[in-house]
Amino acid sequence: MCCRLAEREPGFTSDNVYLYGVQGDNQEGIDIVATRKTGDHSEKWCYQCKKYKQFTPAKLKSAIDKLEYAADHYVICFATDTNAGIRKVTAAYPNITIWDREQISRKLKLHRDLIAEFFHSAWIDAFFGDSTDSPSLPGRHRFRGVIYNPTGQPVDKAHVQILVNGKLFECKETSPSGQFNIEFDEEGASIRVFTTKLDQNWSSLDSFSWSEATEESKGITLEEEVKLKGVIKWIGTDKAIRRAQLNLNAFKGVHVFEGMQRKCSSDESGRFVIAIPATGSHYLRVSAENAIEAGLYVDSKLSSEEISLGLVRNCSFIHREEVVIHRLCDNFTLEMVKIPEGFYSSGLPTSPSQKWVSSFWIARFPITCLQYSVYLQTQSTAMIPEEWDSRFCPVKKEHHPITGISGLEILEFCKWLSNVIGHKHRLPTENEWEKSSRGSDDPYLYPWGSTDQDIAERCNCYLSKVRDTSPVNAYPSGVSLYNIWDLAGNVWEFISETEQTRDFMNGVTESHGTKQISTLSLCGGSYQESPDNTTCCSRTAAPSDKRHLFAGFRVVMVV
Repeated sequence: MCCRLAEREPGFTSDNVYLYGVQGDNQEGIDIVATRKTGDHSEKWCYQCKKYKQFTPAKLKSAIDKLEYAADHYVICFATDTNAGIRKVTAAYPNITIWDREQISRKLKLHRDLIAEFFHSAWIDAFFGDSTDSPSLPGRHRFRGVIYNPTGQPVDKAHVQILVNGKLFECKETSPSGQFNIEFDEEGASIRVFTTKLDQNWSSLDSFSWSEATEESKGITLEEEVKLKGVIKWIGTDKAIRRAQLNLNAFKGVHVFEGMQRKCSSDESGRFVIAIPATGSHYLRVSAENAIEAGLYVDSKLSSEEISLGLVRNCSFIHREEVVIHRLCDNFTLEMVKIPEGFYSSGLPTSPSQKWVSSFWIARFPITCLQYSVYLQTQSTAMIPEEWDSRFCPVKKEHHPITGISGLEILEFCKWLSNVIGHKHRLPTENEWEKSSRGSDDPYLYPWGSTDQDIAERCNCYLSKVRDTSPVNAYPSGVSLYNIWDLAGNVWEFISETEQTRDFMNGVTESHGTKQISTLSLCGGSYQESPDNTTCCSRTAAPSDKRHLFAGFRVVMVV
């Protein structure tokens, strides 16, 4: 939280403020390092966050004496009030500033969007005096304009929603002259707008910069929606599913516009027709009796073809051509993508070699902390990963890749997953991982191509300055041609490089027990690596029985 507050200080941005230490380091608190530039002059700032419930002058003096990071200014943060003794100590150090409880509270009240990331709504209401119009909040903003139909006439009773920093605000109905006005107290780089006229099947999905959205009135023209057609069957049979329920939501990133829905049911032959907006991506939920609800991302390109959707009884698959989703529970959804057979270019782009790979299914994302916690809560003999305090994943790490486990523990996870789903799951081979990353016979250096331009925005590497793992869906511009995510940077990924290691990860046993493999290979680099070491051909090795804080894994499904 103090790191996010520091980013809001004058002269600082998220690009020049970062966590210097990580959990487990002996630093007498977590360091935050920031750089402030004034003209040609740069100042280095260091923040120390203390968890003492009672902070005495002696403890403050001890903390100051232990400051080892060379900086121009130091800020010491703690959750108590200052007193005369503390002020006397700091008076002797002109380059040291104190953030006590009162000062931190005052700063937080300027940034309600920030505090919502760390505290629950009831606490926030009490903190702000139970009023969203508190005088301490920043000024409210307005997004206003007029909605027009496809022929240019104003539209009344249209529904307008905007998405700012992941939060939704809305105008439920436009006026008879098509006008709308939405007030909100968030600030962001851009505003995403979804507008619909439900009874006419008109809609629009637009994006505006902050200045465009808030400084002038906007005119938004709706478009005729297109029809998405298809059939729903039980997977593995030709039997149609009648009366299956389909619900479509507009979708942006990880956020769904819940208010704007299209609904329909399949007919007696399993067929359906549903209207979808002509722009943007959308999320289609499918459910039926005796099948757990599952979902699929769709867009208007699919309107020119009939799609085939499938559900499996009791195991919650959804299948559209080359995608299968296993939904074990609310906290464990595993999306598998079918990679077609064919050649791909292996090795460096300067000297590639062609290799053939048969078709296979691979996870779109690495296994996350939240998914691994489901495994831990069902398997009492499994050990918790390094740096975990319990079988529940750390706060704010739910969608980060699991780390701190060994190859032997991955083997046990794959056995469990195979038993639960009914299909064998294992680590990918080197050829499978590399084809998923490179996509075709073009000798790409990175999943997105051969350029490292804007690499800090495409993957979590050293240049990204995150200095920690990030959510597996944090870098949409870094996906491969097969739409596989997080293959470069973030964490190294375990693979089974040889037939021997593949047997090991499949649990093949000999008379004396499981085959012992001394090392396993890893691909793709991590957040600590330079761009040269986060390529499709970046490799390293690690002992299979040792735990690794910078390595994770994804799985392949054998069918």
